[in-house]
Amino acid sequence: MSDKHFSPKNRVLRRSGGEIEIALTQGQTTIVEDSPESALVLNAHRFYAQRDHKTIPFYAATHVPKPGGGQTLTYLHVLLLPKANADDKSVVDHINGNKLDNRLVANLRRVPQRQNQQNRAGAQKNNLSTGVRGVYRDGNGVGYRAYYSDEEGEHQKYFGDSKFGSQAGSLEAAKLWREEHTRDYAGGALQAQAQQLKAKEKKVTETTTKVSEIEYK
Repeated sequence: MSDKHFSPKNRVLRRSGGEIEIALTQGQTTIVEDSPESALVLNAHRFYAQRDHKTIPFYAATHVPKPGGGQTLTYLHVLLLPKANADDKSVVDHINGNKLDNRLVANLRRVPQRQNQQNRAGAQKNNLSTGVRGVYRDGNGVGYRAYYSDEEGEHQKYFGDSKFGSQAGSLEAAKLWREEHTRDYAGGALQAQAQQLKAKEKKVTETTTKVSEIEYK
């Protein structure tokens, strides 16, 4: 399928690695997965960059006809991941916080409204301190704290630098813990990272125990 036929209503800037980059207005672009689902939506609508205020991120938006006439504003991520039924109260969440990353499988999911709001606020706040969503440097300055929210509420866990051998080690552990609880494992590579991290934590613990025994003797 050629780029033109993939999305005749939108200008394709790049098509590679299973992704399509589409030009929007105001100098913005959006990324979607190179899939039949994306083609169906992009063939039906022309998208542009939209936001209501300078502090709000850009979204890929379009207008769709109303049954009784006229048009209504809607977004690319909503069309890619529609509600299951009329009673569905969930909203679409961009997992990595980038509202122009509309890869259906990699970055879009439906979550309760409360979780979406928490994720949005968390991304804005915590990216300032670590650049990692849902992970921030703890106030004591010697560890990281990771958190996520689900239907049961908010969950947090502390990762101390001393326990994981270094500041980089505790940050890696915090990121991995949050990833485990917010998304499914992305294949064996992530599982291998988890095993390596546990082995590293065990080694640091054993070393600390031996030092303590020597000091005690």
